[in-house]
Amino acid sequence: MPGTTDAILDIYASRGVKASFFMIGQNVAEHPELARRVKDEGHTVGNHSYNHLRLPEHPDKKIWNELFATNWEIQEQTGVEAKWMRPPYTDYDGRVTEASRDAGLSVTAWDVDTADWEHKNPERTCKTVLDQAKGGSIVVMHDVHKETVASTECIIDGLLAKGLVPVTLDQLVPNPTPGTVYRTRTDFDAFSN
Repeated sequence: MPGTTDAILDIYASRGVKASFFMIGQNVAEHPELARRVKDEGHTVGNHSYNHLRLPEHPDKKIWNELFATNWEIQEQTGVEAKWMRPPYTDYDGRVTEASRDAGLSVTAWDVDTADWEHKNPERTCKTVLDQAKGGSIVVMHDVHKETVASTECIIDGLLAKGLVPVTLDQLVPNPTPGTVYRTRTDFDAFSN
């Protein structure tokens, strides 16, 4: 994780763009310097549960503990109070959104799924993003794969060529409602009217 995440952060820094990183609590505890780097370089730091579990398969107390323990770890290591949560495997139900609300977290899904974790093909990852992304899109990628690192420059350059600028979720949705699920910027617009 540190090697690939550091490599992606280096690319973002060289291109002057920002993104959102959803961190597993135990990884934040093991690599606090990486979590601090993400925060210090202006990226959104989000909650991805403590142990990367399929949350709906667990009792309410376990869901609560996964979210609150990660929030605590992020705050302890970075000083940031997380506002966002991305459920592992995109598995969530009403209990997960309720626990997220209680933890002060909005839930993010996405409208562009690169499936980078599955195919591990940099060209395919880049093509998926460039074919599907539009203004307000939320794109999911996984910084733990070297193939995702290899796709990052192509994605940034391609998005910029389309007139799209990568931003953090905090920039895309500045005042999210805890417990609400966002897949695109238009989800936020619908809730703010």
